[in-house]
Amino acid sequence: MIIIYYSISISFIIYTNHNIAHGFCCNTQRLRKVDTSFAPSLFSSSIDNNNELQPYDRTATAKNSRYRKRIRNKQSSSWPSYYQPTAQQLAISSSNNKQERNGNEEYQIQKWLLSSTTLILGDDLTFQLINCETNATSIDTPAAEIISNSRQQQLDNFDTKKEYVKHAISTMQSWCQWIIQCSTSRRNSRRRRSINEYQLTYGSIKCSPVNAAKIVDSILYRLLDVIDIEEGEVDTEIVDQEDSTALLELIHIAITAWSNCKNRDGQAVQHTEYWLHLLQERQTSNFTDDNDMRLYEECYRGVIRACIRSHEYQYLEKAIGLLDDMRGEHHQLYPTAQTCNLVLYGLANCKPSTKNAKQAEDILKNMIHDCQENELKYAYKPDTNTFRQVITAWTKSEATDEAAKNARHILDQMLTDYPTLDPDASTFNAIMTLYLQLGWRKEALAIFDQMCSLQQSGRKGTKPDLYSINLMLNALSQQPPFCSSEELQKAEDVLDVIRESFNVAPDVQSYNILIDSWAKSNLPESAEKAVLLLDIMERRCRLEPSIAPDCYTYTSVINAISKSKHHKRRGSWAEEIFQRMKTLYSQGIVNESTVPVYNALLNALITSEEFGSIERAWVVFTEIIETADIANIRTYNTMLKGYSTITRNGGGEIISYSRPRLAEQLLDRMELSYYRETSDIIPDKYSYTTVISAYGRSNVKRKAAKAHWVLQRMVDAYQEGNNSAKPNTYAFNAVLNACAHTRYPEEKVEAFTILCSTLILQKKWAKPDHTTYGIFLQGCSRLLPKNETRKWRVVETVFNSCTKEGQCGSLVLSTLKQQPELYEALVGRFLTDDGLEIPLQWRRNIAGRKDSAASQR
Repeated sequence: MIIIYYSISISFIIYTNHNIAHGFCCNTQRLRKVDTSFAPSLFSSSIDNNNELQPYDRTATAKNSRYRKRIRNKQSSSWPSYYQPTAQQLAISSSNNKQERNGNEEYQIQKWLLSSTTLILGDDLTFQLINCETNATSIDTPAAEIISNSRQQQLDNFDTKKEYVKHAISTMQSWCQWIIQCSTSRRNSRRRRSINEYQLTYGSIKCSPVNAAKIVDSILYRLLDVIDIEEGEVDTEIVDQEDSTALLELIHIAITAWSNCKNRDGQAVQHTEYWLHLLQERQTSNFTDDNDMRLYEECYRGVIRACIRSHEYQYLEKAIGLLDDMRGEHHQLYPTAQTCNLVLYGLANCKPSTKNAKQAEDILKNMIHDCQENELKYAYKPDTNTFRQVITAWTKSEATDEAAKNARHILDQMLTDYPTLDPDASTFNAIMTLYLQLGWRKEALAIFDQMCSLQQSGRKGTKPDLYSINLMLNALSQQPPFCSSEELQKAEDVLDVIRESFNVAPDVQSYNILIDSWAKSNLPESAEKAVLLLDIMERRCRLEPSIAPDCYTYTSVINAISKSKHHKRRGSWAEEIFQRMKTLYSQGIVNESTVPVYNALLNALITSEEFGSIERAWVVFTEIIETADIANIRTYNTMLKGYSTITRNGGGEIISYSRPRLAEQLLDRMELSYYRETSDIIPDKYSYTTVISAYGRSNVKRKAAKAHWVLQRMVDAYQEGNNSAKPNTYAFNAVLNACAHTRYPEEKVEAFTILCSTLILQKKWAKPDHTTYGIFLQGCSRLLPKNETRKWRVVETVFNSCTKEGQCGSLVLSTLKQQPELYEALVGRFLTDDGLEIPLQWRRNIAGRKDSAASQR
């Protein structure tokens, strides 16, 4: 498409300037009304109200095909002398002669732009601007002096000043159009491209849009110097209209060029502001012509666009100030709805907040008020995009009830007061998204029903799109804490009828929503339902590529399988799903497995409790590390979790204990790989805590001391700069658990010493919770003799600290209850006929938490 645009553009540019060379001259007034019959996609769309490229006219292109063919085959020797490439250009482009002979139209455009620019600015200055070797066009540099030094040399290339001016303006417009095309291509691109893909390349020369805008600036400086607009003297041989009108058009081109460039270091905003201020300073009279007023308004809009494209709040405030300035009476100029929509877009997307949303709503109120109260020639009546941006500003601000109510109020206002405006699907989608964030499931479904009702009543713009369908599926499948089987089945039934009802084909996201909902439902049939949906996707994806399963699909299905505890062979089932994904990948249907898929498979294997599942998990782990080389910290932590797992049989008896030695070896491997800079994965607090838990769930000797040693490694790692390894309450609780479950009598004294020292150390790093005190009292009960006096003192001291800190939970009370004498002495006064009623003050800090703490074993 872009090549077609370029082909039309070069035909018009060469045709126009070829006529100039033969004496077909027009005044500056006519330059603003250039005949666009040869290029409907160039000037008619480049500087229009939307400043966007419109779809090209195939009919007009066909009419001009014969002319374009003649230009393409035209020998360079028959061109006017000043279109011939310079010696410097020919030297640079000598390697591209084959490409030129083949009639590459893009190459011809690049060749003409460079040669035309050098005729006006000279070789040296042109290539300096392209290569960013000069600061000639910066605001603080007297660029006019630099450019004027070689003015006469470039004027000698033309017969008259009139011819020079026309050629310069045509070149400015061509560069401006090229910048707009780069900007449009970048916005419409579905993938993220490098900046080099939007450069004009000619041999070894590469010109970015920013450099192209600097060239436009330089040409404008040259024109101001040549036609003496700066002096207020009008050369009647060159222009036969007011100098303010000529200046307006020229500055409009420069502002349009800069407003379509990225605002790097504020360059675009600085340049557009500079030209707008220059226009205001040299404006000799108010603009009365409709076209002049349109250009003047577009100059303001260009500065606002440059501010909005920066996505920085400081420039957003400038844009708001310019909008207020336009509404001022001294300018007698009102912004159009498109200009207001630019500011509203900035408020909705530049650091969205409640403050921005309120400002956006105020702008909407001003637009409605001014349109109702004032009969203005340039009244800015709100359109569909206006309401959409204000609603988006509220929905992106904060997920609060106020934001949801205000967004809905604006939608109702639009539907009631502006019946000719049809809110599009994205407007409804924004409100539905906010409702789902707030958990307003029924309200989101009501919005969807309203879309369908409006469409049936004749407002076709409200037709739900695919994103609306997916939001509706999300609303149907969300019900805290979990969705019921009936609701999920209802959502699944909707998926089968959306083609007929809405003429919309579901995509992979539609299926992923349902699969993920089944995976998180914890229902007995969740795994079977998720796999059934996956089967449908795999069968249909060959005919409908849009529903081909992705990595998220397989991750959700494997997670659903790993949660189905009633399946005894869920590890093997997960491996089967993984092999199906590999088969489809080898056929080129799905993408390669990513680390989340591998991690889900690892988790399914280590939680399956099948014989040999840990060994099979190690094989998968080795494949991730050595073959795929895509492991992350979660991969290592999942494998560590497997080593810290206890396997039980159907009767609850322990078949195999955890494997702390293997877990610690893997931890050593992580640390060494990181410090040797062979891996960027560094152990975090979960890694160390899992190894400590592996010791606590094992039957190895001196497990309390070994668990404490891993805790000390964790503390040392944090003090040496590993911020992700900061010890937390869970790590200390894991050490206390290892001490409390010491099995061998000869180790109990050592274990009790570590138990006390760990609790003391914990208060320096993390605040103890009700689990901490419960495990500590369990340790005292198991490690100290029943009638030892020291046991009474320790238990009483710890219990008083527990109640003082409001952490007296069920684990603390159940542990005390195993020792009747202690229980009676400490809480006996609160026993009643209905049971134990402890003071609320004792358990104040565990409110809202699961007060059924149990041992970590």
